[in-house]
Amino acid sequence: MPYYLSVGLLTGSVFVEMRFWALIFMTVVVPLALYLLLRHRRAVSRVTVLMLGLALVAIAAVDVWLLHGLQNAAVHNASKLDDFLDSEVTVGLYLIPALFGGVGIDLVSTIIRQHLLHMERRHRQHRRNGQEH
Repeated sequence: MPYYLSVGLLTGSVFVEMRFWALIFMTVVVPLALYLLLRHRRAVSRVTVLMLGLALVAIAAVDVWLLHGLQNAAVHNASKLDDFLDSEVTVGLYLIPALFGGVGIDLVSTIIRQHLLHMERRHRQHRRNGQEH
């Protein structure tokens, strides 16, 4: 039996809960898989970039929800190891979802801006050709 289990460091800790491992999965594995999937493509469509942006925003939302749940569980837990989640380090942990959400929103807004510019150019061309819509 490992030392940390024999002395009871992780007994009843939030670090052995499924929510913690879901947080690790959503924070590390899913974004890395998305990056590797897109890296192997030669070209990426606007729809793909839009889906990536929405996925990053969704990942950020799930990360914040999981962090909040883990922080609440750590407050009501007697384990000294869980005090880690009830400290200033928590602010640093919330920066990761903020980064994902910010990048996702930037990707989505870029696609929307490109679409609007394209529609504006089409409108100007139609007006020049006398085809008002």
